[in-house]
Amino acid sequence: MKQINKLEQELGVALFTRTSTGVTLTPAGKGFKGYAEQIVNLVNQALVASHQYSGQRQVDPAEHFFDAPQRPLHGHLEPD
Repeated sequence: MKQINKLEQELGVALFTRTSTGVTLTPAGKGFKGYAEQIVNLVNQALVASHQYSGQRQVDPAEHFFDAPQRPLHGHLEPD
C-alpha cells in the first residue's frame, strides 16, 4: 500500500481529494501538513543543536528520522 494511502487509513481521514485531473489537499490534509512541517522543522533544529556539540556537519533529518528517504514537505506534500 502506498505511504499516503496507509497514512490516511491510519488517521481515518482523507488528506487529499483525488480527481482525474489531479489532487488537492482536503481541510484535514491542510491541517496535517502544517503539523508535519512543524515536526520536520523541530527534528532539524534538534539535529543542528546536537551536531554543534559533536563537530559533525549538518545532516538531512529525513535520512535519519523517517523509514525511507522522503520528499521535502514544503509545498510538496503529495500522494505517492
